[in-house]
Amino acid sequence: MTRAYITTLLWICLTLPSFSQNVCEAFEAYQSYTGQCYSYSADYLCITLDASGSIDETGPPMGFAWDFGDGTIKKGIKAEHCYEKAGTYKAKLLTNTHVSGRAISEELVMPVVLGDIVKITYQKANKKGRSMLYNFDGSESYLGEDIKILGYYWDFGDGRYACDVNTSHEFVRADTYMVRLLIKAESKFDGEYMICGRQEIKVQ
Repeated sequence: MTRAYITTLLWICLTLPSFSQNVCEAFEAYQSYTGQCYSYSADYLCITLDASGSIDETGPPMGFAWDFGDGTIKKGIKAEHCYEKAGTYKAKLLTNTHVSGRAISEELVMPVVLGDIVKITYQKANKKGRSMLYNFDGSESYLGEDIKILGYYWDFGDGRYACDVNTSHEFVRADTYMVRLLIKAESKFDGEYMICGRQEIKVQ
């Protein structure tokens, strides 16, 4: 009898931690958040690099080109570029000139950080009999190279919430909803913080 009691108690203690890990605190996260939620725009991924201030008017003629760090190279002292996704890139200013008949090429590395971007992507699940089931993905969000993500919190605009970077949600009626994604993160310089993005979707 004693052995059976000890075995049962041990089994209960081992199963408790796995249950507590499934608790979603999205509602509490939104209750404590006091900042704004911003709509994503592709313009956030566009930059202009300009080396006009580096020209030596008294020096020999120079050629300029920009390597944006994603396989794109554009000629000119000033160039615009839109990246396909957020991230940290090593852009380079490439210069070449001739001095005393000798070709001289140089490059200057310029880090480009497209961070603090919350992007919500979604699509209809198209499951038979569940016409208003949608899949949501927050994995294309990017906060920074050295940022640790602590949690993803979804607000579907209908009074219901979810956690995790990817999730599914079934709406109960056709309407237009403002879906929000709140990301909790930690920086070694600034400590813990939260940033929020939003996306209007039409459920039909």
